[in-house]
Amino acid sequence: MGLVVRVGGFGFTAKMMNDQDLGFFANLLGVFIFILVIAYHYVLADPKYEGN
Repeated sequence: MGLVVRVGGFGFTAKMMNDQDLGFFANLLGVFIFILVIAYHYVLADPKYEGN
């Protein structure tokens, strides 16, 4: 049993995430945020642009 959503004549059933899917999504989000932080610090600490 689930929620049936109709969009343009097509329907899909929305199911609740289980613990394994939630853990995968949380890890993926954490890695993505970590990469963004590394890229942000790499851009800010670039010594080529400090003298201008």
